[in-house]
Amino acid sequence: MGITADIRKELTVCHDCVNCKLVVWLSDDDSDKIADRSDISTYRINDEKYHYAVHCSWLKQKMPVAEKILKCEGKKQQ
Repeated sequence: MGITADIRKELTVCHDCVNCKLVVWLSDDDSDKIADRSDISTYRINDEKYHYAVHCSWLKQKMPVAEKILKCEGKKQQ
């Protein structure tokens, strides 16, 4: 499986929604400040660190802490 599939496993609601779009990039610098932003999360696997943002096409905005969403009435199945 790819890194996006691994990240989607962590998302409670957005993981299988057609409105959920992920932007993922690799970071090799632990001193970066990007993790301080509320709309960007960090995912670590082995010794690699990835940052990702979840964009909701239904709300047309980035979702802060998408992994903590409990319910979304705009959720669409694939």
